[in-house]
Amino acid sequence: MNKITLFLNGLPQKKEIFAQSLKTSNLLIAVDGGANWLLENGFKPDFVVGDLDSLNEKAKKNLPNEKIVLLNDQNFTDFEKSLVFTLEKFSPEKIEVWAGTNGRIDHTLANFSVAKRYHRKAKIIFYDDFSETEIISKSTKIYGEKGQQLSILPFSQATGIVLRGLKFPLKNETLTLGLREGSSNEFLGNEAEINFEKGTLVVTKIKV
Repeated sequence: MNKITLFLNGLPQKKEIFAQSLKTSNLLIAVDGGANWLLENGFKPDFVVGDLDSLNEKAKKNLPNEKIVLLNDQNFTDFEKSLVFTLEKFSPEKIEVWAGTNGRIDHTLANFSVAKRYHRKAKIIFYDDFSETEIISKSTKIYGEKGQQLSILPFSQATGIVLRGLKFPLKNETLTLGLREGSSNEFLGNEAEINFEKGTLVVTKIKV
């Protein structure tokens, strides 16, 4: 699978976990100030994309000009700029987003909103030390370990939901943001199915 890793300027993950994931990635793209942490920890991004307002001077000196993609349009966040750049230039099947969540809930929610706009063009998965999260708009199989927790949340509504292989199944039901969510479910085995007719879901698997 053609996989590209985006590293944002949020809370970084454990270095060892990130390094392991990077072994199967075709490219590493830093989103603006995300390059600061990468370079400080021995990772060399293939590109740095954004308006560069968070990129420190030390990082700039250690990056060749051809690796820096300056995009100044303030109508888009740096994350959205990097997504568009990645999709248009490389057409990946999967995009892993690291350091995309942080202490500012508005930034985190905005990142998920941006991902929703583009998730049909590639599989976009957010990673942190505690979980991995994907936005889906079609029925899918998911994999985990017996007893592993997960949450299935509407973004903003999904109808005709049928869940199989989970402790709390659903049968042709609706989840709606602000009315009903599907938090804290569990795998009964190593595989489960999420089927639904319409809408968008956010699926978060808690790491074991």
